[in-house]
Formats: sequence, C-alpha cells, structure tokens
Amino acid sequence: MFRRLVWFVSTLLLPVFYVHGAAAEQPKILVTIKPLHSIVSAITKGVNSPDLLIDGASSPHDFSLKPSQAQLVQSANMIVWVGPALEQFMIKPLETLATNAVRVQLVESDDDDHHEEKTEHKEDEHEEDHDGHDDGHGHGHGSTDPHVWLNPMDMVDAAKQISTALSKTDPTNAAAYAANLETLIGQLNDLDTELKSALLPLKERAFLTYHEGYSHLIERYDLTYGGSVSIDGDRRPGPAKLQALQAKIAKDNIVCIFSEPQFNNDLANTLSASGNIGTGVLDPLGADLPAGPEHYFLTLRALSKSLVDCLADS
Repeated sequence: MFRRLVWFVSTLLLPVFYVHGAAAEQPKILVTIKPLHSIVSAITKGVNSPDLLIDGASSPHDFSLKPSQAQLVQSANMIVWVGPALEQFMIKPLETLATNAVRVQLVESDDDDHHEEKTEHKEDEHEEDHDGHDDGHGHGHGSTDPHVWLNPMDMVDAAKQISTALSKTDPTNAAAYAANLETLIGQLNDLDTELKSALLPLKERAFLTYHEGYSHLIERYDLTYGGSVSIDGDRRPGPAKLQALQAKIAKDNIVCIFSEPQFNNDLANTLSASGNIGTGVLDPLGADLPAGPEHYFLTLRALSKSLVDCLADS
C-alpha cells in the first residue's frame, strides 16, 4: 500500500532574519494545532517560542478566528499548518492577513492552488507492508486524511521540512535548529518503537471510532479498524444507520468503541450497551495536555494507552 504525503513551503517574499552587529529579531512563528506546535517547539527549543493558535478542546474542523487570533495571523512571519483539509478556516486569513508570511503546509489538498506561488515541493512516498485487510475506512476529508501527526514517522519528514524552512528564514540559528532536529528525530524513532511494541499484540482486535481520521495510526501499526459511528463528529446517525452499526458490531466482532472528548459520546455509550462491548476515549489533539515540546509524545502515548486499555480488556 502506498501513501503520498506532500509538503509545501511558500517562498514568496521570504523574509530572512540576520544579525548585523546586534541581536537579530526573532521570527514570529504561529502554529495552528497543539501536536504540530509541539514539533515546532522542539525544533526551536532554546531559540524561539512559537505561538499556538488553537488551544483547549476546540476542533480545527469548525474553528473560527477571534480578533486577537486574527492579529496573531497578521503579525506572524511563519505559519505552520496541516492544510485546507484540516484547517479550512485558515484559507481566507492566509490570503488576506498573512500575505508576507512563510507558510509551511504539511498535506496537499484537492483544493490547493499553487499556480501563483513559488514553492519548494517535496514528495515522500511511503510503502508499507500490511496483511491485506481492507477496513474500508474513509476520512471525511476528501481523498486525504489530514491527521498525519498520528504517525510518528510522518512527523520525522515534517520536522525535517519545518527545520529547513526555519533555517532559511533565520539562518543565524540554523545550527541550533539542526541540532534540535537530530534530537527530535531520535525521540520520534523511539516513540515509534514503543508504540509498535504496545499495539502489536492487539492488531486483530477490531474497534470503531466516533470520528474518522485515524488512518495514519491504523496503517502504521496495522490495527483492525471497523469504521466510524458517525460521518461527522456532531451528526448522529439515523435509526437505519444505528441498526446497521449494531449489526456490524456483531458481525465483525467489534470489541471497543472510542469517542472523543470534544464530542458528545452518548451514541458510543448506546452502541456499547446494546452490543456489550467496551468504550474508550481517544484524544488525537491532546486537548487537556500542556502545550510544549513534550505535548506530542504525551498525546501519542495517551492514545496508545487508551487503545491498549480498551482493546485488551474487552
């Protein structure tokens, strides 16, 4: 199975920060979501502190900017985001408020139009070995699942691209970014090994999620995914869909249903009660965890623990 991920770094009007006999002005870096902010924070550790746009339990899928957040976008020299498939609310602010900012975009969208921008373009094709189970999981984001941070190896590639963009924008601190990147890559590789060890024994335990968007985690660790209980996080299935889900639970030997903290989990509880299966909570954004360089690792370990606790005990 092949998966293509594409990173774009806009180089239009690229600002560069040099030292001319005095301390250089630090570029203002804005990152949209906590897991990605954590990666950027690790790369800029000891040099700069990026701003976080979306904090708390807010979902990037239906987020809208407050005036103070619009000001952050306008004043940023660099903006790091996943892309339109996740943060659709950023499309217009990037066009109108962040006209001179360097933009690091992790995932190409079907809606992207780069004809008017000079870009650095990197394509990584990952071939992964799987046992051939087709879980039929869609993502609710067109043809691309934008939740790329759920695979630590995808974040290795993303971190390299972010570090390159930072070094070009702020060449004075390029050596520090490179050293931090090397440390981060080692930590991401260790995390990947840890998650493989924890999740491998559970690969045959089928589960449902409340929200589609876990393909990067599922594919990396070869988990058995039964699908989602709702097409949209806040849209409850009708009676026919509910009956079909109950039949699927029985037919596919589903052992656990996972909800998410930002959504009402009554539906998961209803399905659990009717099917006598376990429930758990997955928080892909790590909403309640403190922002910073450790956030990403805490979030992925918490996801792994939730999967292990429910799948192993059910």
